[in-house]
Amino acid sequence: MLPVSIGTGFEIVGLVVTAIGVRATWREFASPQDRFLGPVIDIARDVAQRTSSWLKAIVRRLLRRPNNVTVAITGTGLVTFTGKLSARIGYGALPKETETALTELGRRTQQLMDMLNDAKERLDKDTDDIRADVVSLKNELGEAATRFEERTQHVALDGLRTEAVGLFLVGLGVLLQSLGF
Repeated sequence: MLPVSIGTGFEIVGLVVTAIGVRATWREFASPQDRFLGPVIDIARDVAQRTSSWLKAIVRRLLRRPNNVTVAITGTGLVTFTGKLSARIGYGALPKETETALTELGRRTQQLMDMLNDAKERLDKDTDDIRADVVSLKNELGEAATRFEERTQHVALDGLRTEAVGLFLVGLGVLLQSLGF
Protein backbone atom coordinates (compact mmCIF):
# COMPACT_ATOMS: atom_id res chain seq x y z
CA MET A 1 0.00 0.00 0.00
CA LEU A 2 2.85 2.39 0.84
CA PRO A 3 4.56 2.15 -2.63
CA VAL A 4 1.22 2.96 -4.30
CA SER A 5 0.81 6.01 -2.07
CA ILE A 6 4.37 7.20 -2.78
CA GLY A 7 3.83 6.72 -6.55
CA THR A 8 0.52 8.55 -6.41
CA GLY A 9 2.20 11.34 -4.44
CA PHE A 10 4.94 11.71 -7.06
CA GLU A 11 2.32 11.77 -9.82
CA ILE A 12 0.37 14.49 -8.05
CA VAL A 13 3.52 16.57 -7.45
CA GLY A 14 4.47 16.10 -11.12
CA LEU A 15 1.03 17.28 -12.22
CA VAL A 16 1.28 20.36 -9.99
CA VAL A 17 4.73 21.24 -11.36
CA THR A 18 3.49 20.72 -14.93
CA ALA A 19 0.44 22.88 -14.26
CA ILE A 20 2.69 25.66 -12.95
CA GLY A 21 4.80 25.41 -16.14
CA VAL A 22 1.71 25.46 -18.35
CA ARG A 23 0.40 28.52 -16.50
CA ALA A 24 3.75 30.34 -16.82
CA THR A 25 3.98 29.56 -20.54
CA TRP A 26 0.40 30.71 -21.11
CA ARG A 27 1.03 34.00 -19.32
CA GLU A 28 4.21 34.55 -21.34
CA PHE A 29 2.76 33.97 -24.81
CA ALA A 30 -1.00 34.48 -24.65
CA SER A 31 -2.57 37.83 -25.38
CA PRO A 32 -5.16 39.10 -22.89
CA GLN A 33 -8.15 38.27 -25.11
CA ASP A 34 -7.10 34.59 -25.55
CA ARG A 35 -9.28 32.13 -23.65
CA PHE A 36 -7.44 29.07 -22.39
CA LEU A 37 -10.26 26.59 -22.97
CA GLY A 38 -11.87 28.68 -25.72
CA PRO A 39 -11.12 26.25 -28.58
CA VAL A 40 -12.39 23.28 -26.58
CA ILE A 41 -15.60 25.15 -25.74
CA ASP A 42 -15.94 26.29 -29.37
CA ILE A 43 -15.61 22.70 -30.63
CA ALA A 44 -18.19 21.49 -28.10
CA ARG A 45 -20.54 24.31 -29.15
CA ASP A 46 -20.01 23.47 -32.83
CA VAL A 47 -20.73 19.77 -32.22
CA ALA A 48 -23.88 20.70 -30.28
CA GLN A 49 -25.06 23.00 -33.10
CA ARG A 50 -24.38 20.36 -35.76
CA THR A 51 -26.16 17.72 -33.72
CA SER A 52 -29.11 20.05 -33.21
CA SER A 53 -29.25 20.82 -36.95
CA TRP A 54 -29.05 17.13 -37.75
CA LEU A 55 -31.87 16.30 -35.33
CA LYS A 56 -34.00 19.16 -36.72
CA ALA A 57 -33.42 17.84 -40.25
CA ILE A 58 -34.57 14.38 -39.19
CA VAL A 59 -37.69 15.81 -37.52
CA ARG A 60 -38.43 17.92 -40.63
CA ARG A 61 -38.03 14.88 -42.83
CA LEU A 62 -40.34 12.89 -40.63
CA LEU A 63 -42.94 15.68 -40.55
CA ARG A 64 -42.48 16.38 -44.28
CA ARG A 65 -41.66 20.04 -43.71
CA PRO A 66 -39.75 21.63 -46.61
CA ASN A 67 -36.17 22.61 -45.93
CA ASN A 68 -35.21 26.18 -46.94
CA VAL A 69 -32.11 26.45 -49.10
CA THR A 70 -30.16 29.65 -49.56
CA VAL A 71 -27.56 30.03 -52.31
CA ALA A 72 -25.04 32.87 -52.43
CA ILE A 73 -22.56 33.57 -55.21
CA THR A 74 -19.64 35.95 -54.90
CA GLY A 75 -16.85 36.78 -57.27
CA THR A 76 -13.76 38.91 -57.60
CA GLY A 77 -11.54 39.81 -60.48
CA LEU A 78 -8.32 41.58 -61.35
CA VAL A 79 -7.24 42.95 -64.71
CA THR A 80 -3.68 44.14 -65.27
CA PHE A 81 -2.13 45.62 -68.39
CA THR A 82 1.44 46.79 -68.92
CA GLY A 83 3.25 47.81 -72.03
CA LYS A 84 6.49 49.27 -73.41
CA LEU A 85 7.26 51.10 -76.63
CA SER A 86 10.62 51.98 -78.12
CA ALA A 87 11.69 53.19 -81.56
CA ARG A 88 14.89 53.77 -83.54
CA ILE A 89 15.27 56.78 -85.73
CA GLY A 90 17.76 56.74 -88.56
CA TYR A 91 19.09 59.76 -90.40
CA GLY A 92 19.86 60.10 -94.05
CA ALA A 93 22.98 61.65 -95.50
CA LEU A 94 23.71 65.32 -94.81
CA PRO A 95 23.17 67.86 -97.58
CA LYS A 96 26.25 68.96 -99.56
CA GLU A 97 25.84 72.66 -98.79
CA THR A 98 27.52 73.75 -95.53
CA GLU A 99 24.78 76.11 -94.39
CA THR A 100 22.05 73.53 -94.99
CA ALA A 101 24.18 70.78 -93.41
CA LEU A 102 24.74 72.86 -90.25
CA THR A 103 21.02 73.56 -90.01
CA GLU A 104 20.27 69.86 -90.43
CA LEU A 105 22.90 68.96 -87.78
CA GLY A 106 21.32 71.49 -85.39
CA ARG A 107 17.89 69.97 -85.98
CA ARG A 108 19.20 66.43 -85.48
CA THR A 109 21.10 67.47 -82.35
CA GLN A 110 17.96 69.05 -80.90
CA GLN A 111 15.97 65.94 -81.76
CA LEU A 112 18.58 63.74 -80.02
CA MET A 113 18.55 66.03 -76.98
CA ASP A 114 14.75 65.76 -76.82
CA MET A 115 15.02 61.97 -77.04
CA LEU A 116 17.66 61.92 -74.27
CA ASN A 117 15.47 64.14 -72.06
CA ASP A 118 12.49 61.83 -72.68
CA ALA A 119 14.64 58.80 -71.82
CA LYS A 120 15.85 60.53 -68.64
CA GLU A 121 12.24 61.32 -67.64
CA ARG A 122 11.25 57.69 -68.24
CA LEU A 123 14.27 56.49 -66.26
CA ASP A 124 13.41 58.85 -63.37
CA LYS A 125 9.81 57.64 -63.41
CA ASP A 126 10.93 53.99 -63.49
CA THR A 127 13.35 54.69 -60.61
CA ASP A 128 10.54 56.28 -58.57
CA ASP A 129 8.28 53.31 -59.36
CA ILE A 130 10.98 50.87 -58.26
CA ARG A 131 11.52 52.82 -55.03
CA ALA A 132 7.77 52.76 -54.36
CA ASP A 133 7.73 49.00 -55.05
CA VAL A 134 10.65 48.48 -52.65
CA VAL A 135 8.81 50.42 -49.92
CA SER A 136 5.65 48.40 -50.61
CA LEU A 137 7.58 45.11 -50.47
CA LYS A 138 9.25 46.21 -47.25
CA ASN A 139 5.83 46.89 -45.71
CA GLU A 140 4.48 43.55 -46.96
CA LEU A 141 7.53 41.77 -45.54
CA GLY A 142 6.98 43.45 -42.16
CA GLU A 143 3.32 42.42 -42.19
CA ALA A 144 4.26 38.84 -43.18
CA ALA A 145 6.78 38.69 -40.33
CA THR A 146 4.11 39.89 -37.91
CA ARG A 147 1.64 37.29 -39.21
CA PHE A 148 4.33 34.60 -38.91
CA GLU A 149 5.05 35.62 -35.33
CA GLU A 150 1.34 35.57 -34.48
CA ARG A 151 0.95 32.16 -36.13
CA THR A 152 3.91 30.77 -34.20
CA GLN A 153 2.39 32.10 -31.00
CA HIS A 154 -0.96 30.48 -31.78
CA VAL A 155 0.69 27.14 -32.59
CA ALA A 156 2.55 27.21 -29.26
CA LEU A 157 -0.62 28.10 -27.35
CA ASP A 158 -2.69 25.42 -29.11
CA GLY A 159 -0.08 22.82 -28.18
CA LEU A 160 -0.15 24.09 -24.63
CA ARG A 161 -3.93 23.72 -24.53
CA THR A 162 -3.69 20.14 -25.77
CA GLU A 163 -1.06 19.33 -23.18
CA ALA A 164 -3.20 20.84 -20.42
CA VAL A 165 -6.24 18.77 -21.43
CA GLY A 166 -4.08 15.63 -21.51
CA LEU A 167 -2.60 16.41 -18.11
CA PHE A 168 -6.07 17.02 -16.73
CA LEU A 169 -7.14 13.59 -17.92
CA VAL A 170 -4.00 12.02 -16.41
CA GLY A 171 -4.69 13.78 -13.12
CA LEU A 172 -8.28 12.58 -13.17
CA GLY A 173 -7.04 9.04 -13.81
CA VAL A 174 -4.59 9.29 -10.91
CA LEU A 175 -7.33 10.59 -8.63
CA LEU A 176 -9.74 7.83 -9.60
CA GLN A 177 -6.96 5.23 -9.28
CA SER A 178 -6.01 6.44 -5.81
CA LEU A 179 -9.66 6.33 -4.78
CA GLY A 180 -9.85 2.72 -5.96
CA PHE A 181 -12.10 3.10 -9.02
